[in-house]
Amino acid sequence: MTDRATQKRRNGNGGSSTHVREQVVEVQGRVDDLARSLGTMKKEARASLEQEMKARPYQAVSVAAIVGFVLGGGLSLAVLRTATSIGARLAVGALITRLTKQER
Repeated sequence: MTDRATQKRRNGNGGSSTHVREQVVEVQGRVDDLARSLGTMKKEARASLEQEMKARPYQAVSVAAIVGFVLGGGLSLAVLRTATSIGARLAVGALITRLTKQER
């Protein structure tokens, strides 16, 4: 075998292992960035939730009671799915509204 063929065999497909390593490092960097972003979002969500609970304590207690009732088996699965879907849509809408107001 020639020196070039031997080197190619050692590297595995002519240096593709180096390319894979580079991609792995890039993906690790992206995952680290994502983890930091999620941590920041968690802190912001917690602060926002605490602020809402202080501003509207009765509403917070009501929501906690409803969640406890539902998790305790007080509603059928179909009703729970519908309520969760509606609640999630409302929450996302409120979150988007709040975030767009903060950016202005």
